[in-house]
Amino acid sequence: MMKNLITLLALSLIFLSCEKEIDYEIPNPGDKIVVSSRLEDGLSPKIYISTSVYSMLAREPRTSNIYSAKLYSDAPNSPFELQAVLDSNNLFDSLYYYTTANTIEAGKHYRLEVSAPNLEPVSAQTGVPQITLIENVRFDTVTRDLRFNFIDKASTSNYYIVELRSVNSSFPLFISTADPSLEFFSFNQDPFGEGESRTYGTEAFLDDNLFNGQRKEINIRLEDFADNYRFYVYLHSISESYYRFRLTQAAGDFNENPFSEPVQIFSNVSGGYGIIAGTSSDRSLVSF
Repeated sequence: MMKNLITLLALSLIFLSCEKEIDYEIPNPGDKIVVSSRLEDGLSPKIYISTSVYSMLAREPRTSNIYSAKLYSDAPNSPFELQAVLDSNNLFDSLYYYTTANTIEAGKHYRLEVSAPNLEPVSAQTGVPQITLIENVRFDTVTRDLRFNFIDKASTSNYYIVELRSVNSSFPLFISTADPSLEFFSFNQDPFGEGESRTYGTEAFLDDNLFNGQRKEINIRLEDFADNYRFYVYLHSISESYYRFRLTQAAGDFNENPFSEPVQIFSNVSGGYGIIAGTSSDRSLVSF
């Protein structure tokens, strides 16, 4: 036994003597244009553009009005020249976005091109899905269970977000479901201890892998017990780019293990970073 302890001690001293401190500097990829936009059917585009900041520098990226941006589509008056507008809703910083008076249309494809002095130009493209209609809404005022149907389009892979919003507020309401096809990328697991394998959150995502081209029934429960006697149920049809972006973003938020590999956030911006996505929405008013 003593011999084994001496051997282990000797090996430990050998490994300690072999330690070497290595200075590793994270490579600087250079400044890149960053794009963030969710093109919504029926609304003018709102595209935030900034320049990336090297991760080892103690400063935040900022938007500005130095960029030249064009938005292309299959509309006859394409491309649209985008103008920089100072966001009046931001009280703490000079936040710019780029827009045009032309509105986004469901079923169309869009391509964004951005350039700026001393920066590599970037491009990004996305489709804006056709609107998927909500059908046969039923709400149980006792259990607060809400059901509705929609018909999935069979020709393409489709992605959706289900959410509820009060008539008096733009913030989504807290909901739950026992349907495993509905995923909350930011969620709480059974906070009420009901033991029903329910998941909870505000935005329920789903793709059509299991019901492509079929009628899908949604079954969710309103968990906000305030005076929400009138609210909207929304069915957002979203582009694959937006689904993948939110999925990888959530994976990055949950990735707290220091020994796990870093998560690569999805980007569809060629030559730069960020996301341009498309959405269209249908809604139905629920009153009780």
